[in-house]
Amino acid sequence: MRWWATDPAIVACAEEPTPERVAYATERLGVILSAYTVYLDLWVCDAAGRVVANGRPDRFPAIRGASVAHEEWFRRAAALPNGDTYVAAEVATRPLLQGAQAATNCASIRADGRSDGGYADRTALAVAAALWCASSPLAGEIWLHDVAATSLSEPGSARSGAGLLIRPPFLNKR
Repeated sequence: MRWWATDPAIVACAEEPTPERVAYATERLGVILSAYTVYLDLWVCDAAGRVVANGRPDRFPAIRGASVAHEEWFRRAAALPNGDTYVAAEVATRPLLQGAQAATNCASIRADGRSDGGYADRTALAVAAALWCASSPLAGEIWLHDVAATSLSEPGSARSGAGLLIRPPFLNKR
């Protein structure tokens, strides 16, 4: 999610969310979603915590314009010191995603897509949020998300930063 927070369409939308820029950012988020099926949705949230663009407006129409300012993950992401870091939140039921359970990872969106934003105060323009499926029934995989980064070791599991993606052994037999 940190890389797409540097996408020129996403940065432009964060800088000035005009209807044209929101439409283009939405299109770009849709392209990313088509390639990364583990995401339920991708959001661009302005500095006040209002979702200005999302990648699946047809599936989740209530998201655009909603406020996530009260969410801890948003507040933590908005306070990140640079664009090279990210925030992870526990798996939770997300009403804006029609009650789906999702893990949320966020990064800050910086001016010109730069890590430091090009400003001395290093203020984030906006927050990029990736909402991950808690499970992927098509692939038969389960995402275990551990924000505290305690050990979640499991033979055959793929370690991935804040959690594990587990593929049950019976799926490996063909």
